[in-house]
Amino acid sequence: MSLPFPDNHFDAITMGYGLRNIVDRGQALKELHRVLRPGRRAAILDFNHSNDILVDAFQGFALEHLVVPVARLYGLEDEYKYLRPSIENFPCGAEQERLGRNSGFATVRHYEIGFKLMGILLCQKGR
Repeated sequence: MSLPFPDNHFDAITMGYGLRNIVDRGQALKELHRVLRPGRRAAILDFNHSNDILVDAFQGFALEHLVVPVARLYGLEDEYKYLRPSIENFPCGAEQERLGRNSGFATVRHYEIGFKLMGILLCQKGR
């Protein structure tokens, strides 16, 4: 994976619901690091793979018994039924932080937000 931009090109990078769907997440983060200007930040929002058993149970129930059935009514079941397995295979916050540090970011922090159902990974490139 190679982004079509020069090194140190962007002041900020945002990604929503993308990192979970990328096969080589480490390489993707390395590319974000490469195109980000020194001292600048990337913010990555996605569903959260929480270690909290109650949050995980609620999220699974909501997806399987609410989201997918409603999507089915609109002929969109295939677009939504992948969510649960993709979240289960998505790294937890600590693992995302490790991936960010291994990709070259100086400061990396994952926050659980939205009742721990969502997560945001904040990565800052060193100066």
